[in-house]
Amino acid sequence: MTDIMRKMEKNGNLKTRLSNKETYTIYHRAGFTRRAYNDLCSFLTDNLSVSPFPYIYIVRQDERVHASRDLFNVRIIPKHSGNGSRDVVVVELKKLKEIVVTKLEKMAEMGTLTFDEATGRKIWFCISSK
Repeated sequence: MTDIMRKMEKNGNLKTRLSNKETYTIYHRAGFTRRAYNDLCSFLTDNLSVSPFPYIYIVRQDERVHASRDLFNVRIIPKHSGNGSRDVVVVELKKLKEIVVTKLEKMAEMGTLTFDEATGRKIWFCISSK
C-alpha cells in the first residue's frame, strides 16, 4: 500500500506530506508542543503507516527564521571613532509590552509568578542577550 501511495505521489495524483510551511503553520495554529507533535507523528506512522508531517527539526529550523523576523528589528549602524570605523549590530525587540504580558500570563498559569515581601506587588525582570 505504501509503495502504491508513493508512486501516486510521484505522479502528482496524491499528496501524502505537508510542505515545511504548511507544517510550521499547523504546528503553531494548533499550539503543539514538541512532545505533542512527535507523539502525533508517531501515532500516525504506527496506525496509518505514514505521517503527513516532516520531522520536528524542520519546524525548529523554520522557527529560527520566522520568529526572528516577528520579534526583532535588526539594523547595522557604522560607528566612527578615532581608531577608524566598525559596524555595530542593533537589535530592537518589537512589541515589548505584548511579549512581557504574554510571558507574565504564562508564568501565572504555571504558578511560577510569585510575589513576596521583598517585591510586594512590583514585578522585577531582567532582559539579557548574547
